[in-house]
Amino acid sequence: MAKTQEVQTQMMAALKAGDKPRKDALSLLLAALKNKQIDKRAPLTEAEEDAVILREIKEAQAIQYDADRIIY
Repeated sequence: MAKTQEVQTQMMAALKAGDKPRKDALSLLLAALKNKQIDKRAPLTEAEEDAVILREIKEAQAIQYDADRIIY
């Protein structure tokens, strides 16, 4: 199963479970994957999916780091 499909499946599971923070995070990740696919105008390879996922993780960590610095 492609990672895009797995993210979509997990997002639906989070939605059904009422886990809003997880559903929101997966929704942002799915949007990033779909945007990359639209830009490429072809299905993403596994390596490209991995690159998008890693970029989104790094971005989320940077946002969390900045938020922690503001609070403390």
